[in-house]
Amino acid sequence: AMVVAMVVAMVAATGGWERIRVLFWLTVVGQAVNGNGWSPDSAGSRCTHVVGYYIDVDPVRFPDLTPGATNLVRVFAGITEHWSPVVIAELNGQQVKAVKFRGEFHWHHHAREDEMFLVHRGRFTMHFRDRAVTLEAGEFIVVPRGVEHRPVAAEEVEVILFEPATTVRTGDTELT
Repeated sequence: AMVVAMVVAMVAATGGWERIRVLFWLTVVGQAVNGNGWSPDSAGSRCTHVVGYYIDVDPVRFPDLTPGATNLVRVFAGITEHWSPVVIAELNGQQVKAVKFRGEFHWHHHAREDEMFLVHRGRFTMHFRDRAVTLEAGEFIVVPRGVEHRPVAAEEVEVILFEPATTVRTGDTELT
């Protein structure tokens, strides 16, 4: 009910559905969905609450509408599973994802996509076959396409990922 009230209030404040597209995540029969159908990043995953929302407005037709801010503390507070990125924004064919992780991910690479990892809170080490780079809060690293890598975190870390929407989380490796 709170989500419906929030969406109705935003639509009323902006002058109607034709002016705005609101994307929001909520629980429907235990599956994560967004306002336009299944979320491609969370299809099949479970959620128990609204993770967030963002507003997509045509800035040329409606320059008076400005996008809202995303509160990363709230976003990360809503993430309960490690290694399960949540899409928090999209722009120019790119996705911005929030993820918590701890432990080791598997070795993998992405043949066609570069990835950027920005540490919000905590620290982790990005392992490459020839070296390792440790990142702290406020630091980032870009992993070029085709480079084999493995993120490792001794303690829980909060990371923002920037990558093309086509990026498969497991890279060239299928997990079973």
